Amino acid sequence: MRTFPILYNLTQRKLEKQVIDDLLNSEVSIHKELYKAYAGNLHKGIGEVLNEDKYIDLLGKLKENISRFSAYKAYRATRQIEDCRKDENGKVRSEEEYRKQAKAVFNAFDRYQVAEYNTAVARSRTAKQWTDFNRDAVNRELYPNLKWLPSRSADPREEHRKFYGLVLPKSHPFWNTNQPGNLWNCKCDWEETDEQAFTGNVPEGKPARGLEGNPGITGEVFTEKAAYFQVSNRERDVIERFIIEQEDNAKINGEIKTAKDVVRLFKENKLDEKWFERGFKSIGLEKNANNNGSTDMNGNIWLRKEIHDDTISAISKLQKGEQITRDEAKHAATFWHEITHNGNKFGNMRLTMLQVRYMELANEFVARNTLGDFYKAFGSKIQHDEFVTYRDNTGYNTMVCNYQKIIEKTGLNKDSVIEKVKKSLFNEKYTDQKQGLADALSGAVKADGKTKLKKSEINSLLGKARVGEINAFEKELNRKLGFE
Repeated sequence: MRTFPILYNLTQRKLEKQVIDDLLNSEVSIHKELYKAYAGNLHKGIGEVLNEDKYIDLLGKLKENISRFSAYKAYRATRQIEDCRKDENGKVRSEEEYRKQAKAVFNAFDRYQVAEYNTAVARSRTAKQWTDFNRDAVNRELYPNLKWLPSRSADPREEHRKFYGLVLPKSHPFWNTNQPGNLWNCKCDWEETDEQAFTGNVPEGKPARGLEGNPGITGEVFTEKAAYFQVSNRERDVIERFIIEQEDNAKINGEIKTAKDVVRLFKENKLDEKWFERGFKSIGLEKNANNNGSTDMNGNIWLRKEIHDDTISAISKLQKGEQITRDEAKHAATFWHEITHNGNKFGNMRLTMLQVRYMELANEFVARNTLGDFYKAFGSKIQHDEFVTYRDNTGYNTMVCNYQKIIEKTGLNKDSVIEKVKKSLFNEKYTDQKQGLADALSGAVKADGKTKLKKSEINSLLGKARVGEINAFEKELNRKLGFE
């Protein structure tokens, strides 16, 4: 189990000095930097456990719970440090004595963080395991029971010894109140099994105060029975206002640091409803080294690591009205390409390799020519607009450039072609996108400005656009249209 490093590292020393200095002559309800330190430490711990996309909803619930816990803890710590300005008789202490007493309080709460960190990690792991244990009916049929495993501690406590080796059905109410991690610093474990379930009298257990309930069910690491939550109604009002203020500030300031923040932002601004036929669920890391990105067209998008990180950075900057780098713009265009896929009303389906090429041609053509919608959603104009016409980090670049060249050379209205291809892309099956691309070129004329291209000629040009190198295709296009 990872252990929170308590310690007087440089960052911790700076925080200690800042808090003690700030509270020497001023009164605040909750010191914000103290809150951020407590919450940030615990968020990092559980984030390392729940680091896969499938746990994003669970992670969100546990983080929200931990933020509340940290706010109440920071309130207690702030109050106790401020109280150090006077002794037990109400006499004002000297600054030297205040600092000595305040440092002791700061260090005490820092020590508590060790057990809180270890327990948060343990309970998030328990929640993760519970989610996996109950992932589907097939798994529950194969492994219907859970088995309590002995602690890894060198000095295990008696409270859980009676559970060692206990096998009970996953549906048994015992697991609602008893799991590894419901004692501070618990190092027990459990596993799913097809071993025979125990049928005798099940021993009773009592979780530590503040660790009640199954976190995989409740979405809580720490319950409101924890000591920090035991405050007066007046104090509770103050803390709850602080929590709301932190949540509101995050929204107002557009704090976009993670993929989850991007999903939240899209939902808050109804972009998931506007751009996603089946909602927006997650952004994860692309595992196929040959792909820039991919999507299941069901609201889940995967991006290669550098594209993933640059996209989040780009959105964060756009939210603040800042300029983004060329790489960020290029990678945001990849993200927009995957979003565009999610606008098709039919969703994913089996395609031949040829159908895939025409579908991707249509999708990238539409994505490039609607890229301004992406920027507009964040109050910006397109930055690095070269990616509207040429984006060489995608394997679809050549055929899109060739398709655009057909539009230019045949006298077609580009906006009209875009709308026709877009309509087909979103409203027709992916198996039919070649037809949509061809129909959008209807009315194309040759060099004389009169002779319309036949359907067979349009289809022939589409085939050549799909495979031809840009310069060679343009030369062949000029010949076919009579420019040479």
